Amino acid sequence: MTLEQAKNTIHAIHLTVQELYLDEAIEQWGIKTFNLQQVPEGRGSIEIPHLRWRLRPLKWQAPMERNYQDYLNIENKLGQEMAEFLREQNRRRHAEDVAKYENLKKECWKINETGNAPTTASSSDDDYQQWLTKSVKHKKDNDFDQAIECLDKAYRICAAYPLETVFDHYLRLPAYLQAAGRTDEGWGELNKLNIGVCPYRGDGPTGSERDIRKACKVSDKMRAFLDKEKRYKESLIHRVVAAYLSAANVAQMVSDGWVRKEREKEFSVDTLTIEFDKAVKKAKLEVPLGAKLAVYVNALVKEGSKDLYVLSRVPEVMTKARSLIGES
Repeated sequence: MTLEQAKNTIHAIHLTVQELYLDEAIEQWGIKTFNLQQVPEGRGSIEIPHLRWRLRPLKWQAPMERNYQDYLNIENKLGQEMAEFLREQNRRRHAEDVAKYENLKKECWKINETGNAPTTASSSDDDYQQWLTKSVKHKKDNDFDQAIECLDKAYRICAAYPLETVFDHYLRLPAYLQAAGRTDEGWGELNKLNIGVCPYRGDGPTGSERDIRKACKVSDKMRAFLDKEKRYKESLIHRVVAAYLSAANVAQMVSDGWVRKEREKEFSVDTLTIEFDKAVKKAKLEVPLGAKLAVYVNALVKEGSKDLYVLSRVPEVMTKARSLIGES
């Protein structure tokens, strides 16, 4: 097997593990070393979305939403053919997810005549908002324990709502815990959100880890969290990840015709350099580092901007950013 074939095979296995249930991927590729263990390295480490894999449900638990027999029948086809096939399935699945999301918005959001905030069917629909308001008041009064308790009550109610409408509220808890001096717990909550685990929505991923917009928000919260602890070098890594995800999202919207091409200026080398230079100076690193990071991110976005492709490259971005920071 050539080096290129090996790379294509590894890429195909990576896509298979993401798209199939893990035990099916093991059967297909004959993988012998999976032990399904994941050992946290500490608060400075980060759990990566694709490390949280699903097992095939039993027949009595839930039927499979899609027929993956086509995947299993091509186990002897390696290299580019396999990778291209899986990429096509990703594109199809993305289109289906977009369609489902649009239907969900029509069902769950009733837009009033002015086109502003959604209306609700009854006052009980606003229960979680009341608890969120109370949590903000307690936070302003520096009563963080009560603020966190109110958030918990809000989250119990939020669990009954579509994730799209309440996800941003889950980003409050880590900051509240940090303000209360419970820093390790706050960082742990960020790691959970990073792998798609949300309060009172089960122990497994909710799918938010496959949404580039949500992933970008979580990365930015990690940046802000570390900034408050004055851990500026680590914060810079997450700033680079957030910038990469945001830039890729804009690039994809331009490609799909949702926004004008002028928006590409948002991830130009000059724009990114200005953003990174501020963080570089705060971390007391050499200024040229900002330009190096900007060139790297800009080039990476041009290689591809599809959600799953971009998210699969986040570990690589973190490694590269850490390496450049270490050299500075």
